[in-house]
Amino acid sequence: MSIRQSLAAHPNASSSVLDYLIRDDAVSVRPQVALNPNTSAGALSDLVDDINSDVQDAAASNPKTPKVLLEEFGLI
Repeated sequence: MSIRQSLAAHPNASSSVLDYLIRDDAVSVRPQVALNPNTSAGALSDLVDDINSDVQDAAASNPKTPKVLLEEFGLI
């Protein structure tokens, strides 16, 4: 696991750090951000629209992702 992946998965990662990591080019980092309970609803709304389906699925599994977004993107 890379340092950025570890940071994205860390339970004490701040929402500002996670907001920065949603723009990471490494597809392995963004799903970790999407799964993190500290990720903001705004960041999750970007992640459900990610080009990568693994990122979308991870965002859909985060309980903080608004249901309306999941319905809009056909993830539920």
